[in-house]
Amino acid sequence: TVVGLFNVRDRDSGANGDVSLEISPDVPFTIRSLQNHFSLVTRETLDRESTSQYVVELIAQDGGSPALTTTLTLLLNIS
Repeated sequence: TVVGLFNVRDRDSGANGDVSLEISPDVPFTIRSLQNHFSLVTRETLDRESTSQYVVELIAQDGGSPALTTTLTLLLNIS
């Protein structure tokens, strides 16, 4: 199930403008990508009675040297 859609971009040219997106470990979600468009997708069925809330960190990194990163923290409430 798709939980969220993200467009991540870096206005630099060449490899410096390439962006990757990673997700915090130990959450039942994964990231799927197509160029600079990403979707947050469930890896398994979510059970609100066992876990009603998840803190998910998304870490974006560019292709520069040194690489620059930024982090977005999402609070997902399961209903």
